[in-house]
Amino acid sequence: MINNYLYHPKEISFCGYSGSGKTTLICTILDELNSEYKIGYIKHDAHNFQMDKPGKDTYEARKSGANTVFISNESEYALLGNSPISQEIIKRIFQDFDFVIAEGHKRTPLPKILMLNDQEDIIALIESINIEGLLGFCGKESFLEPTILKKIPNNYNSLKSLPYFQRDDIKNISRFILKKFQPLITK
Repeated sequence: MINNYLYHPKEISFCGYSGSGKTTLICTILDELNSEYKIGYIKHDAHNFQMDKPGKDTYEARKSGANTVFISNESEYALLGNSPISQEIIKRIFQDFDFVIAEGHKRTPLPKILMLNDQEDIIALIESINIEGLLGFCGKESFLEPTILKKIPNNYNSLKSLPYFQRDDIKNISRFILKKFQPLITK
């Protein structure tokens, strides 16, 4: 069976340049909604990252050649690997969640909200992302200037009608996400 989603049937991504407030916004949304919903978080990092500390058993096992390391206790677990992971495995991990919020993935068709550091970012960003699935914009300013919208190339005219959220408007951003997912969430 082929699924037309990356991680979860109810997924949304926040993407944009570094420093645009993605992590802060996502954490605030998670804090706002976690009492009612089981929400997964997936971070796509274009750079190398390290989650394990030198000297720890899992670090030493990976350093010694283990491709994948799994660590767990009664309440937590982590899976660390240094090879591609199957999308089907990730889908299974998140299958019991109400929805998933991803950070990054600007070049995928994931439903996404584009985070803007500055309104001028919009043109460079829309030319660098996969606009399939673009649901709206979010930035520091309280509105998107009409002069900025006029600068969007004509082949992106459909984007001009997408909603714009102020980055600190957590209530309306959360409502927007829930409105998208509510019909699909069974409680």
